[in-house]
Amino acid sequence: MVGVNKKPMKIKEVLDAYGGFVRYFGTTELMQNMVAYVDPKKPLQILACCGGGDQSLTFLGHCQKGTEVYAFDLNPAQLFVLACKAVYLEDTKLKVFDPTFDRISRLHLGRIRKLPRNVQKITKLVNLRGNKNIDLKEDFREKFGFEIDSGLFDFKPQSLHWVKDRRFMAAIRKQLHHLNFIREDVLYISDWFAKGSLDVIYLSDIPLHNAIPYYLERLNTLILRLKPGGLVMGNTEDLNELDRNPTIMEILLNYQDLFGLKLVGQRKKSLCLRRNQ
Repeated sequence: MVGVNKKPMKIKEVLDAYGGFVRYFGTTELMQNMVAYVDPKKPLQILACCGGGDQSLTFLGHCQKGTEVYAFDLNPAQLFVLACKAVYLEDTKLKVFDPTFDRISRLHLGRIRKLPRNVQKITKLVNLRGNKNIDLKEDFREKFGFEIDSGLFDFKPQSLHWVKDRRFMAAIRKQLHHLNFIREDVLYISDWFAKGSLDVIYLSDIPLHNAIPYYLERLNTLILRLKPGGLVMGNTEDLNELDRNPTIMEILLNYQDLFGLKLVGQRKKSLCLRRNQ
């Protein structure tokens, strides 16, 4: 573990220690787009946002023997999900990778729960013609609501190109002892690594509230953990959605000169930037 300042956890440690409410149990990101930028012919040091864990597993299967993958997430339940999927993949007779939330939660009873849907009750209606608010009676408003949060995002096999590829699953299985877990926020994950120690940083579609100077400073510290020529990759969101926070990747793209980065490629919503040599 060259360049690692603190000791990360391994699969069994995470299974013993963690659990909780899960938001992400899969990904919509097409992982073949991401790994296409990564050289599979040499061992790498990869830092990956955990989420549903499929991304870290994909990097393990794609890369050369000896690659170290460090999955990080502030939510310990997300790290637990990845550990469960790793154990699920240890089955050498597995023909299809299909770890739905219900299947995994039954295998680990009481350890994880779906994030509840956040439903806002309707208390008023607006009369557009009269431009007036109409207060609703209590028995009426308790019957109606609208969802303001998507709840659990479950496993979607179409996002992974290897769900029926037994050779790829076998490659992941051989590399599972190189899977590491870190409970940390993205703005402070850089404290775990020495400068110039990472080959790849994968940031998924993590949002930031704003590109304020402090966030930019912390992101710059993270980018400096990349080796010269190292890659940072992740997703953007639908740019038509104006009422949302920008993803970290969008901030890095817009401020790439500040961070010493250069755009390598963009496939649909997938972005890859390279640190200058």
